[in-house]
Amino acid sequence: MAHTPAGTRRYIAFLAVACVAVLLAGCGSRVVRDQQPFVQINGLALEADALVLDLGVRNVNEVPMDLVHVDFRLALQDTELAVIDEPRQGSIIATGSETLQFRFSGANAGLALLRDLQNGKLISLPYTLEGSILTTDDHSFPFKGGGHLYPVPGRPGQFR
Repeated sequence: MAHTPAGTRRYIAFLAVACVAVLLAGCGSRVVRDQQPFVQINGLALEADALVLDLGVRNVNEVPMDLVHVDFRLALQDTELAVIDEPRQGSIIATGSETLQFRFSGANAGLALLRDLQNGKLISLPYTLEGSILTTDDHSFPFKGGGHLYPVPGRPGQFR
């Protein structure tokens, strides 16, 4: 029995619909969890006695992250600015974002680079950020990120 062109097209369309239905059924019941968050610097301020870092954390998981501890290393042009290792209470809702603020004193070599950026000796500063977030269920979420810091126009000592 030979297939007519219209019959062949219907058969191919049926197979395509069936394949799409199988793929969608496989994706529908999975919950995203245990994925590392996206972390970036939302702002950094150089104050007289300390640095204030606004750290943006985006939870890509479909379950909340209930924080108990955060640790990270922040480097500017491969020069260490700070190592943070501290308890931190808070929650980041499923697929949500939060800004965590840290106040610390920075290493002298890193502070010198920030002053050069503030004084216009540098146009931007590349940074790297690497660490982890520990949650109440004893799960550690590592993160690694980077980018460039730029001075905020009209706001001395502030960078983004």
